[in-house]
Formats: sequence, structure tokens, C-alpha cells
Amino acid sequence: MHRLSALRTNNLIAEKQYGLDGNLRVYVKDVNADGVIDEDEDKVYVFFGMGRGGSNYYALDITEKDSPKMLWSLGPTELPGIAQTWSTPSVARVKVGDGTGQNADHLVLIFGGGYNPAQDNAGYIVDNIGNRIFMVDAVDGDLLWSAGPSGTNLNLAAMTNSFAAEILVLDLNNDGYDDRMYAADMGGRVWRFDVFSGSSANDLVKGGVFANLGAANGADHAGQAQHARRFYNPPDVALLRAGNTRFFNVAIGSGWRGHPLDENIRDRFYSLRDMQPFTKLTDYSSYTAITESNLANVTDEANNPVIEPDQRGWLIELRESSNWIGEKVLSESRTFNGDIFFTTFLPTNDAELDENACFSRRGANRLYIVKALDGRPSDVLVGEDELPGEGDEEGDPDETPPLSARDRSIDLPQGGIAPEVVFFFPGLNPDDGGNGNGDDEGNGDGGDNGGNGPAECLDGGCPPVICKIGLADCPDLHNLPPRKTFWREKDAD
Repeated sequence: MHRLSALRTNNLIAEKQYGLDGNLRVYVKDVNADGVIDEDEDKVYVFFGMGRGGSNYYALDITEKDSPKMLWSLGPTELPGIAQTWSTPSVARVKVGDGTGQNADHLVLIFGGGYNPAQDNAGYIVDNIGNRIFMVDAVDGDLLWSAGPSGTNLNLAAMTNSFAAEILVLDLNNDGYDDRMYAADMGGRVWRFDVFSGSSANDLVKGGVFANLGAANGADHAGQAQHARRFYNPPDVALLRAGNTRFFNVAIGSGWRGHPLDENIRDRFYSLRDMQPFTKLTDYSSYTAITESNLANVTDEANNPVIEPDQRGWLIELRESSNWIGEKVLSESRTFNGDIFFTTFLPTNDAELDENACFSRRGANRLYIVKALDGRPSDVLVGEDELPGEGDEEGDPDETPPLSARDRSIDLPQGGIAPEVVFFFPGLNPDDGGNGNGDDEGNGDGGDNGGNGPAECLDGGCPPVICKIGLADCPDLHNLPPRKTFWREKDAD
């Protein structure tokens, strides 16, 4: 509140003023799932950090919307080593020990240690704040568990960089308690953690470096500023299959959000394979982290990229031919229907604007859609008939034009920095069983009897999936209808 006056007057100052600059995370407990909040048994909580505005986290109870209550606030005193609170809290369920002292639902928040402003400087930076991960009770704010280089429940000497991104949390066996975490840091590392609910705080989590892809990897990139890749966004994890092998595909792109116009860092997009998707490890001391030497570089092979059996994924270098142009990933990716969707930002060089201090340099945005298994251009962009081996209209494969790296992406019309891709799945109108464009037997788009069940929906009774990047539309997704998907775990390793 003390900053409101300065924000309103907006005087010329050396450093920009920030207020609450973090993302909101809303948790809704609707006991009977009727969509109506019963103040006697239901709950609605809001959790958020301050972004560049500070180093605190806050929790509000807004169950009674006309009478919101402050649940708690946490800062450096309660969270030793916290930096600017950029990491959006992830809501999870974890039982520490026998759960005594936790809220009845064992509801927790998990978040990274935040952003060290020293990362605004060029080159590889070692952080002494923000290089932590915290777990707190969602209702009373008590610190339940933490990881860091020292003085925590899980001490990991390699934690030398801050965690500004959200921590991705998964429930692997659908028992209602979360088992796995993936995190990414400012040194170009991706981390994997296994959670053992019911264990004491010191035995609750085991983990280590899953991939080492930037300047923190001193063996490959020591002192090389062009490899000071930073991860500001969480990994995007999807269960995939290649042949008879199942794995978690961990997709993530690098980019220096602190300086989006930088053209010196050589950023990449990575697709990493966790070949032990359902195995919980109790010892990471001998775990071999992925490096770029373990990955297939598919940058210049858009037609038939090959991922060898001993390779642990692929990478795309964000360059044009041999020219590094400052292209970078500044938002998280999305995996949908076997494709990875992600946006990139490119600084644009405009001599007239550069010489005129009254105008800022513009940037350009691209949308990439690539096959998750090998990084080929998706048929969403190039069309099924244009993929290698599909042939022309007469079926002659020799007439199929070869694809190029540029076929992986399209230019977006919007300015600024494009956000992440978002998918919407419109529902059916329960009153008419669809949108009314079908026949009386339920065929087509609905009809009086159509669209009420999975069969009608798959016949076209469901509206197509909507894909957006901010206010811009994605390319046509071939009118893919939503369909029921069943997950099962069989002979999991």
C-alpha cells in the first residue's frame, strides 16, 4: 500500500516501481461438486507472490467473497534464502510424517526460491538467494520442507542457481497424493524429485539434476557466456510412447526474460526423456544427468530426424541457418495430440527506431508446432499431404517438396512478447444435446437427440478444440473434437 502514491504520481525515477507482480493461484474445494460454494463446508483460497515487487507470499480466504480474510504472509524470516517471489505456487497434497499439525486435507504449496535480481546481469551467475525449493502448509503457512545447498531437509550442493519458475507437481498413481516434481533453474538445469508421502521431513523427498544444459555445466560450457541459458518457465511433461517404450517427455525452452532484446545467448528448445516415468528413486547420487551430448540435434533435419535408442531426446537450436538472431523462448510449452506448441520472441533490428529515443525497438513472435517424438514440423502447420513420404495428390512421393527448419513455425501478428498457448474445450449444451446443426437421429453437429454421449460426440457432436495465443488464434487443428481418454498403468517400470 505504501507504494500506491508513487505509482499514481509516476515521477521519473532511476528504477521502476513494482507492486504485486506475481501470478495468482486459486484453489477451490467444492465438496459436492455442484459448482456452488457452500460457506459451511467449501473453501476458496488465493495464493500469490510479488514478482519483482518483493519477497513475500500471501494467502487469502475468499470463501465469503464479501468478507475476504488474510490467511498468512511469509517472507525472508519464515523462508530463509527466498528471493523475489516469481514462482507461482503449485497446490498439492503431501502428508509429512503422520500428518499431525497439517490441515485436514494435507494441502500444501510448493514453490521455487524465486528470482535473484543479479540474474539481470550478463553471463553465468551463481546465486546465493533463490536457490531453494519450499513446501508450506496451504492453510496456516507453516514451513514443512525445503531443499537447498545447505541447512535444509534435502541438501544438494549443486543447487547454485535460483528457481524463478513454477514447480511442476504430479500424482503418478492417482491416489490423491503427489509423487513427483520437476523444476528448472537459472543455470540451465532441470531437476527431478520423488516425494514419499508419510515420511518424515528429512526423508520426504529425494532428487537431483535431471538435465544440465547451460553454463552451469562447467564440463561443457565453462565460462562461455553464449551458453548462459536460463529457464524462466516450468517444464511441460507428457507421457509418450516410442515403439514399446514409455517415457515422460519433458519439454522446455530457454530464454533470458530479463533482457528479451539480447542477441548473444544461443538459446534452444529441448525435448528430454525421463525413461523411468513411474519409478520413484531413493538415491540420486549415481543418477546420470542429461547433457546436450546425449541429445539428437534436429535443428537442420526437418524431414526425417532420427533419435537413436541411446539418445535421451532432441534439441532445436533457435537460429536461422548459421545465424544466431536472439530468438528465445519466454513462455511455457504445451503438448497436445502428439505435438508440442511453443512461442518464441525475436528482437528486430530497425535502424530508424534504434536512432530515435522516442520509440522502442519492436520484436517479433513465432508459434512453433512440432512432433513431440522427433521435432519434425507438425501436419497442423504443413498439412498431412506435405509430410515426407505422403506424396502429392497422385501419390508420387518423389513430388513431395522437402521440408525446412522454417516449416516448424509461423509468424504471429501480435507485438510485445507472446504468451503461452492455451487450449479450450467447449462443452455441449445439455438442453439440446449439441449446437443444433445435426439431424434428428443425432448425426452431424447435434440435433434433438445428438451429442449427449461419447459416440455422438466423436461423430462430430462436440465443438472443435479452440487454441489461442493471447487474443490470436492458432492454426486450424483440423476440427479435432474432444474425446474421452483413459489412462492406465500396466507393467510400469
